[in-house]
Amino acid sequence: DEVRALMKSKMTGEGDGDEEEKKVGEEGKEGETKNASCGDGGDRETDTSAAAGASGATAEDTAQSSSSGSVADSICFLLTNFTEMNKLWVRIQHMPSASGVIGGTASNHHHHRRGNDRQAQKEMRKRRERERNELRLLVGTNLVRLSQLDDRYVTSEMYGEIILPHILEQIVACRDPLAQAYLMDCIIQVFPDEFHLATLETFLGVCPKLREKVNIRTIVGSMMDRLSNYFDDARLVQSDAADANGETPGDEGGDGGDGSAASRQAAVAAITEVDAFHMFDRCIQRVYTAKGSSMPPKEVIRLQTALLNFSLKVYPDKMGQISECLGVCAKYLGGGSADKDGAVAGGALAPRELDSVAVDELEKLLSIPLDSLALRVLELDHYSDLLTFLPWDNRRQVAVVMLNAVLNSGTNLTDIGQIKEMLSIITPLIQDEPSGADNAAGGADGGVSRTTNLMGALGVGPGQPDGMFDGADADPNPLSFVDEQVLVGKLVHLLRSDDTDVAYEMLTVARRYLREGGKKRMAYTLTPVVFAAFELLDAVKKAEFMPAPPTDAPPPVPGASADDDKADAASPPDGDVASSAEAGNADPLAFNKAVNCRKLFVFLQETAAMIAQGDPELGFKLYLQIASVADRCAIAANAVGKTEEGSEYSAIAYEIMAQAFLLYEDEVSDSKAQQRSIVSMVGTLLACRTFEKDDYDALVTKTAQYAAKLLKKADQCKTVMLCAHLFYPTVRDGGANDSALRNPQRVLECLQRALKIADACCMASPANVQLFVDILDQYIYFYENDCPVITDKFISGLVALISEHMANIGAATTDSSAVAEARGHFERTIEYIKQKKNDDGTAELFAPILV
Repeated sequence: DEVRALMKSKMTGEGDGDEEEKKVGEEGKEGETKNASCGDGGDRETDTSAAAGASGATAEDTAQSSSSGSVADSICFLLTNFTEMNKLWVRIQHMPSASGVIGGTASNHHHHRRGNDRQAQKEMRKRRERERNELRLLVGTNLVRLSQLDDRYVTSEMYGEIILPHILEQIVACRDPLAQAYLMDCIIQVFPDEFHLATLETFLGVCPKLREKVNIRTIVGSMMDRLSNYFDDARLVQSDAADANGETPGDEGGDGGDGSAASRQAAVAAITEVDAFHMFDRCIQRVYTAKGSSMPPKEVIRLQTALLNFSLKVYPDKMGQISECLGVCAKYLGGGSADKDGAVAGGALAPRELDSVAVDELEKLLSIPLDSLALRVLELDHYSDLLTFLPWDNRRQVAVVMLNAVLNSGTNLTDIGQIKEMLSIITPLIQDEPSGADNAAGGADGGVSRTTNLMGALGVGPGQPDGMFDGADADPNPLSFVDEQVLVGKLVHLLRSDDTDVAYEMLTVARRYLREGGKKRMAYTLTPVVFAAFELLDAVKKAEFMPAPPTDAPPPVPGASADDDKADAASPPDGDVASSAEAGNADPLAFNKAVNCRKLFVFLQETAAMIAQGDPELGFKLYLQIASVADRCAIAANAVGKTEEGSEYSAIAYEIMAQAFLLYEDEVSDSKAQQRSIVSMVGTLLACRTFEKDDYDALVTKTAQYAAKLLKKADQCKTVMLCAHLFYPTVRDGGANDSALRNPQRVLECLQRALKIADACCMASPANVQLFVDILDQYIYFYENDCPVITDKFISGLVALISEHMANIGAATTDSSAVAEARGHFERTIEYIKQKKNDDGTAELFAPILV
């Protein structure tokens, strides 16, 4: 009350002075515009000096009258001093410039001095702004002193009712952009956060009244940052205090002996109770209303970005607030008004054009929620709409950020609609920018359309790639491209569902989107789909070919009647699963899913064919893996007595192998790739167990023929000796068919063919002696495994042949690393044979071998 009385008396006594100050300020503004034609600056400077002296005297009188030193007097003095110093500070900007005097005294040389006068005015204006920047600290010091007064007397109520209204009144009245921006920032920085919370509505209500040149976004953003940091600090202190007391952060426990902790807990409750978001939102809406459609899109986006950041920090669980921010941007960029209450014009609105700065700000706005929300951004109403305003490259950057956020969160995608929306958002990563999109929106042009049609008749379309000339067929394998596609591939592994039918539908949706990326992308993005289908196939196989329960029946359930047993035994003949389930008599072990293993193999074969278009070698390997999985399904079916289905899956494995062989013949042309492919063929055929003898013989014979047709002799030798294993497969548990597939004579033929090729290679280069050592290892392997056509004479003769080759090489080429490696390998093989001779279990077998 004392402060109010003192302020009232001061304001009453200064009322006339304020009118005079306003008049002087207006005259100062007019004098600056008339400076170049009249030289009356001296008189105005005298008036200014007199006013400054009067203001100084007023401040001095105030200081003398407050000799009692009460807090009320201090507040009155500081507010009065602030008012007068601010007036003087603003008046400096309107002081007459020296160039006006020069212009008045040099009127006879007006035409010669006009350029110099303008330059002098600019220099004077810049110097005056520098002087004002240096003097602003003196004005702001008054606010600092006010904030440092004893908080027992200067409360948030006094601040909101007396101090802040007076300061804001002076800020609005001065009508100087530099002063308004600086003083608003001073208020934010110097006064406590609790005061800002209590007076937020009052502070924000002044923002629309500031001059147009004042950056409202900076002021509002600074206040948001101040309050959000205050909230973070308070929440951290609350969490620490709860941990010290063994409580959860939400518990209302003690402060652990620290009074500041209790105050911080109260602060968390206070800031969450205050609807600060909508206060800021109303302030921003008033700014939109004042500036109308002339406000540049980048400023609208920046304001909403600041508001969205504040909401995520202070109200992280309120998704509606984030949607409001995105909705304002979507409405304004779509051609409407940024004001929520603004009327929308009838008809289609033309979207606003975005410059590079606005595009960057919009990309930033869309990236901010991803770190904290990850997949939850799909729940936001206008997120996808805003993405359409971004250029293709910027949309791709947002998609990368989104994928990283989703992958880091580890959240699985369990809903098909969610998967579709997610894949739609990351479309720029999945496929290239549609060609001709800009031309399609350019309107109808008869001449252009006619030319396009004529070019199309010649086979040249606007969207057709120009091959090597535009790099369409070039290998798009820069690091960024590969990294982006790997991210997309990782997303496939987040598709999860306990229902196998739903999981299959998820993979189908993913493949439908990912196959639009073209041949090169599918090698990266569809391969994870294949392996996800393998995982799903394993689950379906276990359900479809579930082993029968043990024959020992469980003990009867107490209270069960014989009628129940009869009802359980009665099942519909010929088995319609759905109808029997409805009747309540379905076999609980019966497979009743729509997606079975057969349907998944069709899916896998189609997907592998898509991948093979861009990467034949990868497609070939996937075909082999699919065949191997089909063979395991046949084994599982045979194990539960479903021999007909086992034969069917064995036939599927054979058909898939045949497709792999066709792909090898047509598309795999590189010699190294061919060698790798043949090695994969041999491994797959040896892993399969259920092929019929005729089918197996056809496949292994074809593989041996491929090996014999390789371009390089050394590669031929290596692959032909590997093919020998195809004609003598190892007998495995459950592989009763393995013995029937053996053909020892073909084993000998393969090894002898490899010896002939190795001899030709050694004649060309002594370094190829390693081939003989490798063949020796194969002979020993088949000899140990009781291959009847491989005798000790073959091994003894080959050892002698290799020894002769080693002797013929001589010391001249001993420095060759290949020869040295082959020599060491041969010595270890001889040592192995000697160990077998001394071993009791194999001494009889290896005794005839001469080393």
